[in-house]
Formats: sequence, structure tokens, C-alpha cells
Amino acid sequence: MDDKQVFSEKEAADLVLEAVRLQEQSSSSTDSYTPGISYTELLRIAGDVGVDEKYLREAVNTKKSRKVTENWPTFMGWPLSSKIERVVDYEISPDNFDIVEPEMTTPSMRAYGAAYIPKTLGRTITSTLYEQTYYANMKVSSRNGRTKIESQVMSYAYAFPVSLAIAGSGATMAALSKGGPASIVAIVMLLGAVAAWFGGQALARSDIRKAKERVDRIADLVLDEAASLDDPKLRDNLKNTQAANRAEQERIAREEMGLE
Repeated sequence: MDDKQVFSEKEAADLVLEAVRLQEQSSSSTDSYTPGISYTELLRIAGDVGVDEKYLREAVNTKKSRKVTENWPTFMGWPLSSKIERVVDYEISPDNFDIVEPEMTTPSMRAYGAAYIPKTLGRTITSTLYEQTYYANMKVSSRNGRTKIESQVMSYAYAFPVSLAIAGSGATMAALSKGGPASIVAIVMLLGAVAAWFGGQALARSDIRKAKERVDRIADLVLDEAASLDDPKLRDNLKNTQAANRAEQERIAREEMGLE
């Protein structure tokens, strides 16, 4: 490797992210890596490359004001698979992962049994969460004083216009076979296709916002756990309330699916 090689800002950011990914996945990785970068650390990095603090503050504030869907990768307007991440400055113990578990699954998934319950391995809990029109591979890991929350989101709202297109094609063929006016059928098909196209995209963006809200709720639960450290009674109440709510949600889900 050439030590004098110069990387662009994007290349440098991508390289650091890739190195973090490789270190997180490495079985021989040391425990020196801490998730996330504090503002002080970010300021030092910016200073090393000659960026003034006022522009860093402006960039941070601009990012905070943006909606999660604004920078989401898309293809022809359709959101693609991407990841939502958040780091909390508190290391939740694996013994307390049951606090975040309800947000990593749904009552209907839990009602089907252990196969759909989040799995814990070491200091990491993972799950695959299915909602109405999207799914997310979720991971919460804690180490070196911080907790990292990740959600790889994929919307399948595209099935909405596809199914309407198939149904519309069938209806069109049926109408034409019966001697119906082709122009009216074509107009109805066109309007339906436009509505399905843009309606499906709106639904997909809504899925991303829901996934972001779920990540934020998990972060809030971790922060609540941190706040309850000085009050054991508060922690017990939090766990008892969540357990009761989870049991009731599962009971309702099982009834709706005819499992009880």
C-alpha cells in the first residue's frame, strides 16, 4: 500500500465504514472498537483536514432537519434497500435485552412461536421483522459503553402496483372480449397505473419512516434503561409493564389468527 496515496472525502468515509464492518464481523477482533463517534471526536477529525467548526455545526444541523427519506437510495422513485443506524451513549447489558425485544418483533410474529423471536448471541440481539409492506433485519449490539442499533430495511410496496397492473390487465382483456369500449378501458388502466405507481412509492416512503421510528423507540428504551440505573424500582416497573403488554398483544394476535 502506498502511504502517500490521497483519498477523496467520499472514499475516506467509505473506507472507514468498510473497515468498521470488517472489524465487527471478524472473530479475532479486539474489544478496542467503540461504536459511534462523539461530536468532540468528529470535530478533531474535521480539524485535521482543515474544516472549520462552524461548517461542521451547519452540516450537523442540516442533517438533523432532513427527513430520513430525503437521502434514501432510489430507483425510478422507488426506495431501495438501505440501513438505518443509531448509537446510544450507554451500554445496555445483554441481561436486559428483553427491554428492547418487543420493538424487534411484532405480536403476530411472536404468536407463531420461537422461530420468530429475536435471538441473542453474546452482546448482540438480532431479528427479522415483518410488517405489512416491508421487512427489516434488525441488530442491537452493546460494547465499550455504547449501544448500536441497526435496521436494514427493504420495502415490498412495489407489489401494490404490480398486483393492480395484473388485475387491470385481466379486467381489460375481459372488457375487450365482451366488446367494451377500448378507449375507456385504456383510460381507466392508465389512471389506475399512475395511482398505483405513485401510491406505492408513497407507501414505501412511509415504510421507511416507520422503520426509523422503530429504531428511535429502541434508542429511547435504552436511554430509559440508563435513566433507571439509580432507581431499581423504576427498572422493575418498566420490565413488568412491557412483559404485561407483550403478553396481551400476543393473546390478541393469536385470537385474530385463530390460534386460540
